[in-house]
Amino acid sequence: MFQSLAWGPITGSDKGCIVAAVGVQGKIVSNYCPANLNSGQTENITITCKNIGTASGTFALLFCAASPPYTSCDVAQYVSDAFVLDPDMTKDFTIPITMPNNQIMYVAAIQHAEASEWITDDTVQCSISLPVSPPPTPTAAVSQVSGVGIGLLLTTISVGIISAKKKPKLGKAIMIGGITFAGIALLTQKAAAKPTPPVSHLTPILSGTYKGYGNIYSPEIYNGQLYFGGWYSDEHYPYDRIYSTDLNNIKDVKEVLSVDKAQVNDPSIIDDKMYMTYSADQTDLTKQSIAVSEYINGLWTTPVPLISQAWLPSAVKVLTEVFIYYTWADLITNKLRRSNVESPSQYQEINISPNPINIDVKYVNGIYYLLGDYWYNNGYNNIYSIGLWTSTDGIHFTAYKNNPVIMPDGDNIIARTPNFSITGNTLKIYFAQQKADWWTNAIYFKDYNII
Repeated sequence: MFQSLAWGPITGSDKGCIVAAVGVQGKIVSNYCPANLNSGQTENITITCKNIGTASGTFALLFCAASPPYTSCDVAQYVSDAFVLDPDMTKDFTIPITMPNNQIMYVAAIQHAEASEWITDDTVQCSISLPVSPPPTPTAAVSQVSGVGIGLLLTTISVGIISAKKKPKLGKAIMIGGITFAGIALLTQKAAAKPTPPVSHLTPILSGTYKGYGNIYSPEIYNGQLYFGGWYSDEHYPYDRIYSTDLNNIKDVKEVLSVDKAQVNDPSIIDDKMYMTYSADQTDLTKQSIAVSEYINGLWTTPVPLISQAWLPSAVKVLTEVFIYYTWADLITNKLRRSNVESPSQYQEINISPNPINIDVKYVNGIYYLLGDYWYNNGYNNIYSIGLWTSTDGIHFTAYKNNPVIMPDGDNIIARTPNFSITGNTLKIYFAQQKADWWTNAIYFKDYNII
């Protein structure tokens, strides 16, 4: 649903606040995001913007906070006056919000002026929940460093950046559920109201030591080994790498692939070839690619880029052909594509609604099965869950009637990055769950019977 909102003008005339933008780049370097607030509680959200470019520039900050059904910025909306930042200079903003009797979501963006247009440089997002009853000990504030590196966006609430270059003062269309305002899209999906499926309290089969819990996800089962990505321990922060462990001795974790000052994650393995997300620049999602590594003499070789501007691959063998399903990193739609490994530059669009990411695809007895993350709406809240879709041609998929198949449980807020096999009507699913600080993930296992 689109709804027009007037953001109000920024201070100064359009032309008066414009400066040359060569070498200008804004970034939101910190974002105070409390995990929980009580209904009626007022809290100041503090956001710090920085010019990480090499030249002075004119910037503006945009902020929108909304509650379900996410059709307007009903909690708070704000557009700053235009402000000038020299290189390496920062500016703080304090925006008060009052918690309604419901969860909320906010998105903030920094834009810079270029010629007569405004360009979105960076976005951050936050989901704030009501405390469970009885109220827990207040959760410490989380300072989220923004960016679109693998470590943050794989969490992902699919924040996209629209390059339509709209001025902050115009406001244009607002859509929340996805939120779209002045160049920002927060792509959430809204489904019809359904009863919430029963939630069991699972115990992780594997967690790491980073921050006492680990930041591990994207499991992949191959030849009796559990592969996964992330930061298993503190010394591995902040560069993602890939690990493996024997399913019969799951605590014996070994690092199997890393690249100096680069990110590798999301392994998907077919015929001793590992397809993965690879990025040497974690600040720019469009510079990520899908790369391939081969298993030779007991070691995985250095990854070689295969498909540019792409991430989150799932390789599947169909008879004698190998296809890669992946997310196209256009920063707007996160749409799915499929390429044959023999001609990776050619692709087919995969249209699924709602649009999942972090997918895993299997081909069994003439049927394609696809599991992926998506926003499920239970009539009250949007919950980041795992759903199932099926297809007979690998292009046109139909949603499973009882989606979602997995929802986050306990103190986890997100279920994501599934990997599965099929035995009869049973899906054997390995997946990650994520806590409210956005960084702590562990790996879980669950059977799901298809009805």
